Amino acid sequence: MKNFQKIFFSLLSFVIFSSFLNLSAGAAVFSAGENLLINENVLDDAYFVAGSADVKGDIFGDAYIAGGNVIIGGNIQEDLVIAGGKVNIIGNVGGDVRILGGQVSIFGSVGDDLVVVGGQVDLGKNAIVGGSLVSSAGLVTLDGEIKEDLRGVVGTLILNGKINRDVDIIVQNDISVSYSSKIGGNFSYSSLIESKIPKNVVSGKITFNKSEKTENFRDVTLDLILNKVLSYTSALIILALMCAFFKNYLVKVSQFAKENVMKSMGIGIITLISCFMGGVLLLFTMVGVPLGMMAFGAGILFIYIGKIFAAVWIGGYFGKFEKNKKLNEFTLFIWSAFGLLIYYVVGLIPFIGGLANAGATLVGIGLITYMKIEYIKLLRSKKLL
Repeated sequence: MKNFQKIFFSLLSFVIFSSFLNLSAGAAVFSAGENLLINENVLDDAYFVAGSADVKGDIFGDAYIAGGNVIIGGNIQEDLVIAGGKVNIIGNVGGDVRILGGQVSIFGSVGDDLVVVGGQVDLGKNAIVGGSLVSSAGLVTLDGEIKEDLRGVVGTLILNGKINRDVDIIVQNDISVSYSSKIGGNFSYSSLIESKIPKNVVSGKITFNKSEKTENFRDVTLDLILNKVLSYTSALIILALMCAFFKNYLVKVSQFAKENVMKSMGIGIITLISCFMGGVLLLFTMVGVPLGMMAFGAGILFIYIGKIFAAVWIGGYFGKFEKNKKLNEFTLFIWSAFGLLIYYVVGLIPFIGGLANAGATLVGIGLITYMKIEYIKLLRSKKLL
């Protein structure tokens, strides 16, 4: 019961920011609370969950942060992943940056690629992105420099800075390119109406592709982000309960998935086909209608719960559950929660993300079915069934 309370209050700190705790496991640093102020340097990876997170110290590994208001004042040596309402990055990041946020502002430098899904994205005048900027947002303002390409789907683009290579975007509303900006490659855009792009700022070719229907645009707004955050939070609640009561079961699931990914996916496919095709066949008989509806319901439930098991599988690669002797319910929850975050962030990538999530969900469904089969075999071996 005590371990369950730890998980429950850590979950509340993410949802309503009403508790505070700190946890260290191995060299990595875990911190969660209403207001986090990180002044000291972190020599390895860092994981922060808070209502407000202010990171002033340097982090010499990867950083994973979820919070309502996130400020990165220090430097991140490797990659940075953030899910937050308002995000400000003032320091420098050595690797890739992945952000899911409402309002995102970048003032420092990013060593490699910057991928942002948000309501508003601002790249400051002194900001430098060492790789490409890939964004899906309502409003994007670029005053800094992008060393490689700019790609994405945006509502409105305001460009005042420098892009060393190509621009390839889909725009829903408008494009504003100042005479002081500079594009080193080609400028290709799709929109309902053609915008005035100063020719002297584009070194390559300017290509306009007229879009016939607004349905072709993926309108990523703050409403979409809030919907994803709510979905993620509801999944976290289920995950927390499972970690509290079925820790050993989930560890076995993670270990089996690592060794039998394709087998798990195959079982998942067969499970879904059995539910939906079996449901269709049962609906053709009057007696089987209730059973058919139950089969459909089971299929839908499998799809939802499958992503929870997929999160445990993904988290197991980071937490190494089967080798972690100090693994408790809370540690299992933290690693699995980040696995779930990866699942949701990857799902935002057009087409590829959907395929990746579908595959991961099928693996999760396969794990549910396989473990159920193993449990039935165990009961039969003991002559309890």
